[in-house]
Amino acid sequence: MLGRLWRFALPVAFVSLLGTASAVNADSVFSIDLNGFTVTTAVAGSTRTLTLAKDSNTKIAGVSIDGNPAGGTATPLAFVGGIVANGSATTGTVTGSFSLSDQNGHTYSVLNLAGTYHLGSGPNGIVVDAMTSGGSFTAIPATFDNADITYWQNHQPLVGSVLQFKLLPSAFANGGVDTDVDADIAVAVPLPATASMGLVLLGGVGVTGAFRRMKSRQEIVA
Repeated sequence: MLGRLWRFALPVAFVSLLGTASAVNADSVFSIDLNGFTVTTAVAGSTRTLTLAKDSNTKIAGVSIDGNPAGGTATPLAFVGGIVANGSATTGTVTGSFSLSDQNGHTYSVLNLAGTYHLGSGPNGIVVDAMTSGGSFTAIPATFDNADITYWQNHQPLVGSVLQFKLLPSAFANGGVDTDVDADIAVAVPLPATASMGLVLLGGVGVTGAFRRMKSRQEIVA
């Protein structure tokens, strides 16, 4: 089982991304470990369009609640998404959206993804590090990979993060297909605007209480 590393620091610049519910309630975080999907990159000047898709090797390697395993390995029924990257071949900004359906057809969708990308070390390739908002589960009963998601489904729309890595630098720089990309997806409930402002004032410039999960098997270098 892969270990988890949580980061609870987020620049205040991301407050505008998360909107009126700008802080993240990280007391309870639902995480999805998605492995082996396909990313097709098309290049037009300094803009790269990434199309995300499920293939025959794509797996949900597991889900967890606050770092505790809550589901098993599964083959998702669907995974579709798009990311627009603006910048150089090694660094820049990203926006996008995605939708992931588990083996039961229960879906987690994100309307807004925004963050940065950079060239990581070794096998990490191009790393996309982004916050998400406008997230929602569509599931009856309220499960995802057979884990109970009642809490999150009852508090939508949701916020969270995506850490996508192992995208081949050559495919990203020049355009092409990579069929073995991984992502760590985290989901949390936003605090009300009044509580969010209190956290920002108490925390100063440093924190709005967000999070990251990264795989301990390989260091993802910022």
